[in-house]
Amino acid sequence: MRDTLKEPTTLSVSLEAAETLRQLQEAGLFQDKLDAYRFALALALASGKEGARAKGERQTMFNRGTFDPDDTIYQAVLALRTSTTDEPVYETCQRLAEWGLEELGRRMVQGPVQLADILDEVIGAEK
Repeated sequence: MRDTLKEPTTLSVSLEAAETLRQLQEAGLFQDKLDAYRFALALALASGKEGARAKGERQTMFNRGTFDPDDTIYQAVLALRTSTTDEPVYETCQRLAEWGLEELGRRMVQGPVQLADILDEVIGAEK
């Protein structure tokens, strides 16, 4: 059972990641920013990335209950995160999503983003 007193009640992103979320939604890749955020988190997990804490100003994006209403994401990240740490799980989510959004932003600068191609890369890397 998680210690809810240590977990953040909201999830935030860097200003750069907030802009990437806006661009992903505007490009029609995701219906809403929450889906894009969850995809970025999953991309980092599937890629085995740790990410780093974002520096600078942050923008609150999601309430924990909206992000993970049934604790499914909490349980998955707790089981899948690669480091053994006492870091609160939702802080791990923020760090990993930040890496995923940075990666998606980098890809958007290179040209149109194809989510299927990204999934193929991650799946192919696991084989």
